[in-house]
Amino acid sequence: MINFRELLLMKPFTVYKIRPVYEPFAMAAYSATYEIGTLDADGIVRRTPLLIVEEWARENGISSGILPHMNVIACAIYLGAKPEEMLLDFSKRVVILNGKEVPFDNSGYMHLWYYGKSSNIFKEIPFYDVITGRFERGTFKDKVVLVGYTATAKGLYDLRITPFSNEEAGVFVHATAIENILRSDFLKLPTPFYNSLLVIALMTLLGVLSNFKRKLINVLIPSIPILFVAISYVLFLNRIYVTTFYPVLGYIVVGSVKLVGDFLSESAEKRKMKEFLYRYVPDKVAEELITTGELKLGGETRNVVVLFSDIKGFTSRSERMKPEEVVAFLNIYLTRMSEIIRYKYDGTIDKFIGDAIMAIFGAPISYENDIERALSCALDMRNALKELNKEYGFSLDSGIGIHYGPAIVGNIGAPFRMDYTCIGDTVNTASRIEHLTREVDAEVIVSEEIVRRTDRFLFEYLGEFAVKGKSEKLKLYKLIGKKVEENVKDGGKQVEELR
Repeated sequence: MINFRELLLMKPFTVYKIRPVYEPFAMAAYSATYEIGTLDADGIVRRTPLLIVEEWARENGISSGILPHMNVIACAIYLGAKPEEMLLDFSKRVVILNGKEVPFDNSGYMHLWYYGKSSNIFKEIPFYDVITGRFERGTFKDKVVLVGYTATAKGLYDLRITPFSNEEAGVFVHATAIENILRSDFLKLPTPFYNSLLVIALMTLLGVLSNFKRKLINVLIPSIPILFVAISYVLFLNRIYVTTFYPVLGYIVVGSVKLVGDFLSESAEKRKMKEFLYRYVPDKVAEELITTGELKLGGETRNVVVLFSDIKGFTSRSERMKPEEVVAFLNIYLTRMSEIIRYKYDGTIDKFIGDAIMAIFGAPISYENDIERALSCALDMRNALKELNKEYGFSLDSGIGIHYGPAIVGNIGAPFRMDYTCIGDTVNTASRIEHLTREVDAEVIVSEEIVRRTDRFLFEYLGEFAVKGKSEKLKLYKLIGKKVEENVKDGGKQVEELR
């Protein structure tokens, strides 16, 4: 034996006492064992020991207790090596037989390479035919002959489970081991260190790929275990066994944890987004934005309808009211107007500026009837204010300005405070138009951009007006009312005027 101290780092198959050789054969047989060893967790024989430690021999000081397996002795004799001249190198983990190195693992086992169902690979001759001479001459010449029970002797229970059979006679396991040694069909296994590196590499790969959000990467991530198993199979066909259980299990566990974590994180993000959106848009619009993922919080330019509403003379009136009365009325007024904008016409409330309201139609979701919804909303807001005047005994009046055009829409502000808002020339123009309601006889004024894009409302031309920030005068119109289809027999139309 070479490097005997390395044995301390091994965990060889150990028995207390080995049954001695049948006495009539004791003088001709070598001290060996025929144990198949410990089975795998699933009961399948995939390896067999090349050496066994006998505790009884150690305790009684007879020997080191290390005995070679019967399969090793058989191969040594077949190869012309004297069994007593065999070498065990515990450092290299090999048995040396006449120059041939037979590898074993840290448990002293050799992993088997099965050629198929052994009864179809190895020739069987009934023992009765042998003792009666019923076999061809030369059948056993230059052969390793094993005597044992076959699968037909089921009552003797020397049956094993192999990768190719659930009822394989134990003698065929030994035959496979001997054939592996003689043909050097050794199954190479990476050390635990390299297996650990493999697991770490897969986990690292999963972590790196998880940072990418492309759809192709999402398809690639679950395919990696399949690819790994396929590569392992190709290596196995070349006598290299790479364990797949722990790497794949680790990959699946870590991947599942990552998937659950991403799902919970995304759900939390969606909840935050919903809470954010519910402040500005109707619930169904918020749900649609979350589902379709169309919202671009970074900002984008799009055509929108901007509506500005303001109570005329409210500032001077509020000076004669108590602060709590002002707040109470504003809350009632803004709530009533907001319900019309948000829930009835699916508009987005941009902001409140005192008693003024800025609303957007066409962002974050645009519909074909954005202009019609904005105009209908203005009519209903006017009617709602009249009802409030009746309820509280006020005589308030409001002005509304509506304009259509391109604007920058998005989440704008500082990192610690942001608002989904709309900025640009279209917003400024709508605000200027609303201010003109104090100078002309019109409660709702719209721009020519609005009038040219709808035929469902009746407008009155007011003329051209210069507004701040515009070099050219704007053609403005007064919103009269909505065109409503009348009785078909009359063939005419009636106008729902602004009351």
